[in-house]
Amino acid sequence: MAITLNGTTGIASVDASVAAPSVRGTDGNTGISYGADSIKFSTGGVERMAISNTGVTGGGKILKVEGTLIQTSFSTSTTGSWVATGIKDSITPSAASSKIIVLFNSHDLWKDSTTHAVITVGFKVAGGSASYLGNATNGLGYITGGQSGATSVSVLHTPSYSLGQDIEYEMYGKAAGGGTLYMGNGNANVGVVLMEVAA
Repeated sequence: MAITLNGTTGIASVDASVAAPSVRGTDGNTGISYGADSIKFSTGGVERMAISNTGVTGGGKILKVEGTLIQTSFSTSTTGSWVATGIKDSITPSAASSKIIVLFNSHDLWKDSTTHAVITVGFKVAGGSASYLGNATNGLGYITGGQSGATSVSVLHTPSYSLGQDIEYEMYGKAAGGGTLYMGNGNANVGVVLMEVAA
């Protein structure tokens, strides 16, 4: 392994790999290696973190956060299919294979009859058609008829996307058993937070 010392450009070494880094101690598969516009840190021959021209990657780190507050007054009597509430936000992941933490917090959700209603989160990648998280029938949340109150939905999602594609998340609902599902009164805000987590 050649090391170049230059009074003008400094110290240079080979790029090497995460399995056999160029900067290391006595442990041959733990250290630092280099690639195109990147520095990689490895232990046991496995990449644990990388710094590139697009930022820092490494499992479990929050890479990006998006959020919004929306004033809404939504209602639906639809029972068979999911209905978009207009409560939504979007995020464009900064790295490949990221997970997205999705958080919705509504101040006021209620059902007017003795039958139940359900809510879920739908998502669209690059403006495509909506897909839904949770159970196909009951989604991610369930409210019994005649009840009301604040509700929150939180889910960790592993979407399939290409870098540069926008992912939109929106809350959906349906009256399910009949009657009408209501959300919001048009005065208070509903919060949406989306967090990109490195794979």
